[in-house]
Amino acid sequence: MAAVQGMDFDRRLKSSPLIEEQYALIRSQVPYLDKDRYLAPDIEIMRLWALETAWPEVLQNILPSTER
Repeated sequence: MAAVQGMDFDRRLKSSPLIEEQYALIRSQVPYLDKDRYLAPDIEIMRLWALETAWPEVLQNILPSTER
């Protein structure tokens, strides 16, 4: 949630397509934090997102290979 919020500070800058895809997915469920609000619902959405995301597949396409 903090990373996505940080990306919002300057949307003129773009990341890789895969990170932008995850950003869009999160933003479709958790709105930009522009004022204080109760965050428990947002945290629960992020918890479910983290549990449901197929991390090995996502990370292998984002991170550099460790094979030489």
